[in-house]
Amino acid sequence: MSRRTKLVLLGIFLVLLAIPAVYFVLNWQPEKPLRFRLVSGADAGTGLPEGNRLVFEIENTSAVPVYLEGIRLVQGGDEANRHSRLGSFSSRMSSSNPTKIPAHGAVPLKGEVVYIQESRKVPMERFWIEYRWTSQPKFLVATPLKRLRLHLPTSIASQMPAVSASVDVTPLEVSGLTSQAPSSP
Repeated sequence: MSRRTKLVLLGIFLVLLAIPAVYFVLNWQPEKPLRFRLVSGADAGTGLPEGNRLVFEIENTSAVPVYLEGIRLVQGGDEANRHSRLGSFSSRMSSSNPTKIPAHGAVPLKGEVVYIQESRKVPMERFWIEYRWTSQPKFLVATPLKRLRLHLPTSIASQMPAVSASVDVTPLEVSGLTSQAPSSP
């Protein structure tokens, strides 16, 4: 094989290798990829929480699938109020069983809320969502690393890098909310 052919093949190989590398780099951590819209769980007139069941529609605004690992209800989005928890949201998702939200797609999510202290008196418009998530490229790297860490001796496993989930805060959209209470004639 001539030297020119070898260089052409090497160039093609490097370009093909660069395509997935660029994909991983560009999509490793998209900025604030999720939006949460409250479908039911608040009184339409007062905007106050109603019952313990909430239904969200979660929209992924990024170009890659996102794995949602956990949700907390907080008051306000600024750093000062970020730790002012209003409640804990519980569904079947966890870090070992995340909810996959397709790229530019939306999924419904139902769950129970445990409200904290006086949060039932806070209008839903002031609720923000703090969520833990992982992009698909990060998930594809983190999953095999977690499995490998389980099978290695502790001395080696502790030296391996950990890929952790990202945490973001976004306002809860409540516009167009309808109450689920039965209407009287």
